[in-house]
Formats: sequence, structure tokens, C-alpha cells
Amino acid sequence: METAMMIVVVTRGLGRNASFAGRGM
Repeated sequence: METAMMIVVVTRGLGRNASFAGRGM
């Protein structure tokens, strides 16, 4: 679950790359 939280934080920071980060992971 730690990974999910980290992804959420990163996604919120990127915002625009949210889709790219979600697909990359």
C-alpha cells in the first residue's frame, strides 16, 4: 500500500503527467 500512496503523491505533483505515470507504473 506504500507504493500506492507514493504514486498518488507523485501523480498529484505532476498532475499533467498523471496519465503517463499511471501507465508507466
